[in-house]
Amino acid sequence: MSYVVMKGKVIEDESLIPEEIPVILTENGVLTPLVDYFLEHDDKKHSWRKKTIMAICLLLDFMSANAGVFDVPEEMFKVFAKRLKRGTLSEDGTDPSGLYWTKRSMDDAGYLITLLSEFSDFMAAKLGTKPLNPFRQATAHEEQINWAAYQHKKARSFFGHIWKDERGKKDSGRTRSTKGSRKSTSTRSETKNFPKDRIFDLLFKGFERRGKQNSTLLYERFNLRNILLTILLHGGGLRLSEPFHLYVHDVTEDPRRPGCALVRIYDPAEGAAPHDLLDSRGNPIKCTREQYLLQKYRMKPRTRYSSQDRLHAGWKGVLLNDQSQKYIQVFWFPRFWGELFWKLWGIYLQQLMQVERHHPFAFVNFAGPNPGDPYAMQSFSKTSKKKRIEKGAHAQAVKKIGLISSKNEGTTPHGHRHRYARWLKAANLGSSPTEQAKIIQMALHHLAVESQQVYGHPTVDEVTKAMDLAETNLTLGGESPALPDMTAYGFEDVDPLGLFSGPFPKLTGGF
Repeated sequence: MSYVVMKGKVIEDESLIPEEIPVILTENGVLTPLVDYFLEHDDKKHSWRKKTIMAICLLLDFMSANAGVFDVPEEMFKVFAKRLKRGTLSEDGTDPSGLYWTKRSMDDAGYLITLLSEFSDFMAAKLGTKPLNPFRQATAHEEQINWAAYQHKKARSFFGHIWKDERGKKDSGRTRSTKGSRKSTSTRSETKNFPKDRIFDLLFKGFERRGKQNSTLLYERFNLRNILLTILLHGGGLRLSEPFHLYVHDVTEDPRRPGCALVRIYDPAEGAAPHDLLDSRGNPIKCTREQYLLQKYRMKPRTRYSSQDRLHAGWKGVLLNDQSQKYIQVFWFPRFWGELFWKLWGIYLQQLMQVERHHPFAFVNFAGPNPGDPYAMQSFSKTSKKKRIEKGAHAQAVKKIGLISSKNEGTTPHGHRHRYARWLKAANLGSSPTEQAKIIQMALHHLAVESQQVYGHPTVDEVTKAMDLAETNLTLGGESPALPDMTAYGFEDVDPLGLFSGPFPKLTGGF
């Protein structure tokens, strides 16, 4: 079957507000059930839509290559699933079907099968078609496995205490006719941590601007935007996408720690908006960030843009630190990261004032055709897997200091979060393993952790105090690297205010 994937805009009501979604255009027209499916699941991420499109296209290719072979759709789907897992190439490298599929990983094949099964269930419910992968009665062994999986998932969920076991027992008694593969696990995590002794080389050598080494202005000599982004990942443990939702309003001085930055990342759509949107009487309008962006800037939250759009930034489910305002707070570890961020932030704001902005986002372009526009996440993080071409600013900085940008080496942006988590686990956080797990969960903003109870989460103050104590314990134990002598990076010539000659311990190494 001939088809093409396109961007589509759907108008659902008289407001004429378009909903942009990917669509599949076949020789018989638009695949309308998929449009209805995406509209019904508009809370799903762009990555989910993209993967669903991919799964359907693979199925269409398989059906076209095997036209007239199968009489029963369920049997066709079983063979399709097998080909996803094993490929279509014979031992001699030939493939009469013309598909030439290579073997997929079990995780990837299983996810594609799940996505297609759920879409088929939707079509069966809405259109009365027969599902491709119907449920059947589970065997006794399968029921035991399903029940164990349900209990494991319940124990790990932050909302597990409200789950109904009756529903779990019912679901355990059935299973799919065609199964995806269970996800594999790995204990190899050390290589994913950013090298602990190279972080300051990355910040002050990797992000140093070529030809500007002798500039007396810090924001000319260094790319402060990228340094600040990296500090949020490395010293605050944020996920890559989260800093790209940061507003300028969201950074203040911490009243608990003078001289340290207080950074809050709000839910891109539902988070409380700043107070500078005023009504006709000059009073602040209390609204969400989605309403704020629309009314003041005619923009959408960055999660609402297509994954191909430069404005797009994702948002994973997080454990919020404030349910009413809907934000997560950055917990600096050790705290000098917050102090360093605050000092650099003040200088960055001076640079930010020199460009015109029509949005509230903190990180912007300073060069190129659109100075002042929000900084694209891919501009910071993108790499080419095929040719190992360092396209993103982070990968270029990593290469500049003699490292290779690689997930296995921990030198991608996500490696900083792994390093942050590694240090938290190495520290003596809390008075018991259970309390330590709770504090780490709060610091990383995880919705679930192994053996985590759903009640009794520590407060912001408790997490902050626990981290201060842990930092002291690590330092006393000789295991806590601290800031190096900053004169090694030439700051004696470009730091007339003494920003880096004050309270930081001058030791070697680094977090």
